[in-house]
Amino acid sequence: MGAEGIVADVNGKAGDIRLVDAKYKKPYIYTVQPDTDELKKIGVWPLPAKYFAYHVSSSGPTRTYPPALGKLAVEALLEAFPDHHAVIIGMDKSVDFRVDSKRVVDLFNATANIRTLFPVIQGAEFVVAPDSSVTHMAAGLDTACVSLFGSYAPEDRVLYYPKSVPVFKPDTCPHAPCRPQAGLPQAKCKDATNRTKKTQMWCNALRNITPEDIVEAAKKVVTL
Repeated sequence: MGAEGIVADVNGKAGDIRLVDAKYKKPYIYTVQPDTDELKKIGVWPLPAKYFAYHVSSSGPTRTYPPALGKLAVEALLEAFPDHHAVIIGMDKSVDFRVDSKRVVDLFNATANIRTLFPVIQGAEFVVAPDSSVTHMAAGLDTACVSLFGSYAPEDRVLYYPKSVPVFKPDTCPHAPCRPQAGLPQAKCKDATNRTKKTQMWCNALRNITPEDIVEAAKKVVTL
């Protein structure tokens, strides 16, 4: 058994993780009143009554859904869910992520405290996020989530998240999931059928996901 199959009990003794109840294999998060302070300060609290949250980026391109496709996905979701607003969240100063719609609440690059995201995620009908901290926050707050995968597989991250609907289309790349620790493995990326010229800026398997795929997953996730 690999290290992923070992868990320590309160006495530090090794045990079999397969014997742990699934409810203990997901995070639990609770919000407190100060979590909304930053939102109040920038004048966006309370948020609209009905909305989905879209997380723009992970910690790097290995797990980030390409922003250009992300904009199209938000637009497609707004069309598919006409009664919803979109709340855009995340932090990446190198990315310009603006969606021209009166139904968008733009919090991208606008919040500094990670706890500020807790009430945003908790109040969302669903979240769309790449393989990132927000995916785990959604699970911890019991919020439905469309999770996007490419360089890692759903079973790596959301196996025990009952309200997560993963989208994973690795068929374009024979190496997916390649599970890179830092940076994209450019030599492997060149074997993808949808590779781009020169340096691969985004995981090709993740880029293989379409906005339409995300909309279909969102229609499923709202029924959970």
